[in-house]
Order: sequence, then C-alpha cells, then structure tokens
Amino acid sequence: MTSKTCSLCGGQLEPRQVEKVLRGGEHSTNLRVDAEVCLWCGESVYTTESVARFERIRRKLSRGDLAEFTRADDFAQAPAGLYAYAPEVPSSSPSELRHPADNGVSAWVVRGGRQGKWEDAFFEHGLASIDFGLRHSVSDFGSQAELRDYLIDVSYRSYSSVRQAAAAASQLWRFANVVRIGDVALMPRKKSAVVAAGRISGEYVFQPQLEESQFGLHTRDVEWLSNDIPRSSFDPDIINSMRNPKTLFQPTGEDASRRIVSTLKSHLAESRNGGQPVPARNSDGVPGELNRQTDRYKDAVARIRRLGAATVEVLVAEVLRASGYVVSSPQRYGEDGAIDFLAGKGDLGFDQPRLRVMVKARTRALEDGEYNKFRQDVESDRQGATHGLLVSLAGFVETVHKENARSFYRIRLWGPDELARRLLETYDALPPDIRAEIPLENRKVLVEG
Repeated sequence: MTSKTCSLCGGQLEPRQVEKVLRGGEHSTNLRVDAEVCLWCGESVYTTESVARFERIRRKLSRGDLAEFTRADDFAQAPAGLYAYAPEVPSSSPSELRHPADNGVSAWVVRGGRQGKWEDAFFEHGLASIDFGLRHSVSDFGSQAELRDYLIDVSYRSYSSVRQAAAAASQLWRFANVVRIGDVALMPRKKSAVVAAGRISGEYVFQPQLEESQFGLHTRDVEWLSNDIPRSSFDPDIINSMRNPKTLFQPTGEDASRRIVSTLKSHLAESRNGGQPVPARNSDGVPGELNRQTDRYKDAVARIRRLGAATVEVLVAEVLRASGYVVSSPQRYGEDGAIDFLAGKGDLGFDQPRLRVMVKARTRALEDGEYNKFRQDVESDRQGATHGLLVSLAGFVETVHKENARSFYRIRLWGPDELARRLLETYDALPPDIRAEIPLENRKVLVEG
C-alpha cells in the first residue's frame, strides 16, 4: 500500500487488520484482511489484490459455490479463514443475541448525543439516532462521496474543516447503509462506567418530524437488552477502542465482534441467573479462559484505583522498565505535584521512542487545559523527548480523548484501564515489592493486547 492519507478526508492512514463482511446472493462471509484505516473518518483502504479477492468471493457466494468455505455449524472447529452463512432465520425469541458465527453479526458503538442527552430517550422509544446537522435523508445520496461533497458545499458552516465533513459523511453512510438488522449496538453511558447494549431491529429511517432536542433525525430501531453492563466486563483492548470520540464506529481488535457478543451473552445469562456468574465453557465443558482473564483484569483495575500516589508513580516507571525502557529519576512537575520523568529505549535509553512521562494520581479526571499544556511541553521539549505518555489515575474527560486523536503518533493516554492492561502484560517481570503491593492470582493467564 502506498497511500498515506485518506482520499475522503485527508486524514492519516494506519496499517491495521480489519474484519470485512462480504455478501453474495443468500450467503455472507467475513474475513480478516490487512488494510490502511483512516484515524479520523474510519475509511478502510485496501490493496488492488484485496479488492479483486473480494469480488471473486462475492461471485462465489452469489453462485452458491461454497466448496472453499466452512459452514457456520462447523465454525468453532474451523481454522481462521472464510466462512459461509445461511440466510438469516427469524429468531424464536426477539431478545436472543445471535453469535457472529451464526450470521455475520457486527458490533457498533453509537453515542447517545452530546453529554449523553439522548440516552434516556433511546431507551424509552427503542431506537438509536445520529444527526450531524444533515436535514435530508441519507437515501437521497447515491454514494458516500456525494454525501461528503454535499456536506462540504452546503453545510460548511457546521464543520471546521473538510476533514470533519468527510468524517460526518462516513458515519452517516455507515449508519444508513452498512449497519444491518441483527447487528449489536453498544452505547457507553456518559455519566457512569457502564455500557448499554441492544440489537438493531429496524432499517434506517429519516424522521424530520422528530424533536431535535430529544433525538437525532437519522434513526434505527434498537431492541435494548441491557443498560448497565460494567465496562470492565469487556476485554481491555475493546474498552480502549470504545474511547474513540466518533459518534458511530466499530470497536477494533481481533475478533472484536465475536468477543463482544460472548461478553453480552454472559452478562444476560448472569442477569437471568440472579446475578450469579455463568462460567464460559469450551467444547469439553471446561471453564474457558475468558472469565479468568476478565476477572484478573477487573482485580488489577480495582487494586490500581486504591494505590497511593507514590506507588502509582513507581508502578508506571517499573512497567516501562519491564517493557524495555531506561527510566530517569522522577521530578515534581506543576502545582498539583504531578510526577514527570523521561524514558528511552535501548541499553542506555538513547534509542527511539524517547518519552516524556507525566503521572497524575488523583481523584479528578484530567481536563483539556492540562492536556494541552502537556502536549505543548512535549512538542517543545529540550531534553530530547520525541513522544509523550500522560497517565491519569482518574482518567480523562471525553474531550481530551477527542483532542488526542490529532496527536495519535505523538502522545499516548493511560487511564486506570490501560495501566491495568500494561500491568498484566509485564506482571511477572516487575520487582517483588510491586507484586507484593498488587497481588494478583492466576499470573500466567495472558491478556490480549
């Protein structure tokens, strides 16, 4: 792949492995494929070889030529590759969540409006909606590019840049034309650390008669199944991907949709079981690794939140050392007593990346002004640091995550969830005194990064 910027919005492209759903006739399949993904609008760019492969697969699906595919019934035993799914059969229970292996279900995160203002209305009326200031149906446009050009030409006052208009067009187009009935909808609640989940149950509808203060005008019916799933129930990489500031997007990570549906099924089964966990089991009836992995992660997050400021500072430094960094002596930074130190790769710490690290261990989420000052300090650093790592034990306000998307290749943010994930990855290499401070069971259970 030679393209480095998105042709739709001009955003930066990053190599990733993505899930691609293909349909032909009465069959569908999904596969994992390398692509370059725009960090701003989410557009995926494929090689000409991949595009040609997609077309060959679609033709085979349309013809019913399924010799090289594995049928859904054999999905659990099949190796990674191509899978063919029979046409969707209406569920006998409208509240049943189907596994992605059954019919190619995808998971989508949809926001409940600015500051969560639409969340309660979503639950009350059984829908999800987005807006972006578009007062026409997405169906009026023949392509995403046509919609993008309209937003740029007609609604330019609503967007601060062409890139923002392209990102809005991408999300509107996906909401109307890519999201399917039966897909899973996730909505991270704005004012609490829980996630609502449901099943897309209706086609896209433009409803200009709706009260704009209560809904967005572009809607999909949703059968909301739960509104109180703890975020910590999901795998760490999925939790991190939910921090994406977009209104509509797919969580990233290998087999993300499959793992999300497994988590939802476990939560719903636990709810029906009076709050008692229902162990996940493999084909031999033995409890699987998922629950043990998730429990260990929850334990790590809880213990980190209880640590004193001095211990958090030492923990961050030791996690970096265990990851191959040479770490300088810490220094106090700023009026609130935050810790600042340097870290570099290589035997002497001279190799890239060279980090400026700031750790804030307090109970208040880090806000825009503090983030902007840290970013400016990194950009003007005179000690040789090229990148920044900002750690906040209380996390970050949502606008910080949105702003940091522009500094993807320069600054990383670690809240308690990400710090827990890094702790688990390096736990066995940490000094004994740190492991004694944060004792964790099942040390050898690995967490996917």
